Amino acid sequence: QSLASTSKLYIAFQKSPKSVKPVSAQDSLCEIIKVLNTGSDYLEKKKDEKEVPLPGKCNLPAVSIPETFNESAKAFLKMQNKSVNEVAINLLNYLSSRRTQIKRSEKKKNFKSPSGNKFTSLQEKLEVIEMLENQEDFQIKGLKTQELQDIVWKRVLYNHENTAAFLLARSAGCYASAFRVLSNLKNDVEDFNPKSILDVGSGTGTNMWAANSLWKDSLKQYVCVDVSDQMNKLSHYIVTAGDLNAPPPSGVFIRRFLPVSFKSVYDIVIASYTLSELPTSKERLTLLKLLWEKTSQYLVLIEYGNFNGFQIIMEARNLLLRGMEGNNDDKPWKSWQKDASVVIPCPHSKPCPVWAKKDTCTFSQTYNVPGFAKALNKKQTIKEQFTFVVFEKNSNSNMNKLPRIIRGPFTQKTCVNCFVCNKDGALENIQIHKNVHGAGLKTIVKKCKQGDYFPL
Repeated sequence: QSLASTSKLYIAFQKSPKSVKPVSAQDSLCEIIKVLNTGSDYLEKKKDEKEVPLPGKCNLPAVSIPETFNESAKAFLKMQNKSVNEVAINLLNYLSSRRTQIKRSEKKKNFKSPSGNKFTSLQEKLEVIEMLENQEDFQIKGLKTQELQDIVWKRVLYNHENTAAFLLARSAGCYASAFRVLSNLKNDVEDFNPKSILDVGSGTGTNMWAANSLWKDSLKQYVCVDVSDQMNKLSHYIVTAGDLNAPPPSGVFIRRFLPVSFKSVYDIVIASYTLSELPTSKERLTLLKLLWEKTSQYLVLIEYGNFNGFQIIMEARNLLLRGMEGNNDDKPWKSWQKDASVVIPCPHSKPCPVWAKKDTCTFSQTYNVPGFAKALNKKQTIKEQFTFVVFEKNSNSNMNKLPRIIRGPFTQKTCVNCFVCNKDGALENIQIHKNVHGAGLKTIVKKCKQGDYFPL
């Protein structure tokens, strides 16, 4: 490319697809040349190689749960009643549709839910789901929709049957999201080799298996914490290949409660689909503060890829980045240390522009349905929808983060456009034209997916 043609390169930012406003002066000449070189290098390599990694690629091909986990889970499920399939379906529907309580209402004290305070068996008809699906028919005089939601929120009691159902319905999806997030963290943070991990709400231990796939050589200690004895027994069963009498592998600890010592901190602390198990913002924030105390480097939070899950992630963002409790800035956190920053997925630590629009920022990871879950789902692959954030404590990094694609790319007749979140904490709609930007950049952007970095 000649210097004259390079100087004409621009990227069009717009507020809506109908009004295009070109912006050219914001990018330096060296950055523009870098983009052109990236595109041309990619096209040259593509001629000789079938598979060439795309710049900024974060999406992974379909992941598979480790075969050892699969075989142990198969053996465990063979010992269960056939009714576990129905329980698993009910559990999956409930967990994906349950919303958090925003605040407790005094009016609900005199109302009793048909199922009592806790689920004792998910084989029962889930009156809660029926209530939520038919809110127009189910009304209590004087109660608003949110107050109704506060009433019917249920904490799942993971007894033996519900634990088996969780293994069948959710473990593969939990592994997929954890592997994707931890893999992105490993790729973004060079030369990071964690020695210790604390997993709070560890469930069947899928986070441990994902971390072991990535940092097997460096990990020396992995602490799994779950309040359910049945979950801990199942995690023990799987990690010892079905031998409950055998101790877990060296360095693996499975327990009901967090380590008491305040001196115990961990390179990575993970809470995957854990905060959504707590009914109120106050309880979630209390746990978040404790998790942050236990973090020496990175805190990883993963939640369901819906509005409820994203709302929980925003609570965490607001607490650790701004020192405010609750999404409505209910009150300041008095002991806030201003020591948190976002590593991924956000390219900034400023207020979320997506949340400002009451929208959600979610991701997906395809996974191969494991053999033990074939009885529940006949598909070969499934997509796990999730949202997440990874915080770093006392960061000294000044790396220049690329914009993250949060919508698109969308291929149109004359261009390819996508919505990105940039390092300034703003949403932008970027359009790439072949005649203006060249075939290299356009080809790269077309092959990008939601969740990838925009290669600029």
